[in-house]
Amino acid sequence: MTRCPAGHQTASSRGCLRCRRDQVAEIAAAADGSLPGPVIEAAVDAVAPSGQALRQLALALSAGPGALAAGAPPVAGKLTAALIARGSTVLTVPACTACGRTGKPLFRGDAGAAVCQRCRSWQLAVTCASCGKVRPRAGRDDAGQPACEVCFRRDNPRRHRQCGACGKTAPVAARGRDDRPDICVNCYKMPAAACSICGKTTECNFAGTSHPVCVSCTPRATAACARCGNDRPPAARWPEGPVCDPCYTAALRHRGACASCGQQRRLVAPPGLGADTCADCAGIPVTCACGDCGTEDKLYEKAGAHGAECSPTPPGT
Repeated sequence: MTRCPAGHQTASSRGCLRCRRDQVAEIAAAADGSLPGPVIEAAVDAVAPSGQALRQLALALSAGPGALAAGAPPVAGKLTAALIARGSTVLTVPACTACGRTGKPLFRGDAGAAVCQRCRSWQLAVTCASCGKVRPRAGRDDAGQPACEVCFRRDNPRRHRQCGACGKTAPVAARGRDDRPDICVNCYKMPAAACSICGKTTECNFAGTSHPVCVSCTPRATAACARCGNDRPPAARWPEGPVCDPCYTAALRHRGACASCGQQRRLVAPPGLGADTCADCAGIPVTCACGDCGTEDKLYEKAGAHGAECSPTPPGT
């Protein structure tokens, strides 16, 4: 047993825990002057009851008390929540600087801004080697190239089994059990029930409960559209932010003379309403292009047809 420079007895080779606790409490007191010292120390003890947790908290606050106001990394956000629960009038509930959501663990993102895990994954998005879309990386393919969630699940051979309904080898949505066969994603249907909201008998979530909800009535998360500002369910999340369905459709059909090559193309860069450059000239992958005629338009079929000209079943028929 040895003593630290402050005179505390310690058996740890990684430094004195009491000194580290006092250091964290001092930083928290600098960020929040509305609470007395014993209350702040109690909050620190509740968030970091062990030596490892205390070291992580001290490391998170090493740059200063600003981490408590931002709520990132997550251990700093826990201390912020503990101080607010104990009556802090200075600190506010941390929110993601990208999407504005609260109640989610926050991480240090680009330029040190606090962002939730979902927004951080979009900040680190890469071009999928399979579909060419810029999306969060879910894994790597057999060649070691990045793959998005959709392609990683679709192309992962461990998820492919023979479907007991259609006989094809495809990704399985429901594993077989009790003599029931595997059902692929193309054949799977949710159980039918009377929706507790609209009353229609159709495929429902929670069909086996007293409150089944159909797909149309299922609540969807909303966000402020980066283009129109309306709070709507996002149809896509682009580098500029979440985009609602009307703005998403308008963007896919935004065509004009490219400022670089002069061709009539979909204009995608710079992000936003002021786009004046096509994808090829901007050096980004071309997405949502018809698989038959190559026209850049909103797609209506999995095969890649974009409308009445190429689709055998145009929308609205």
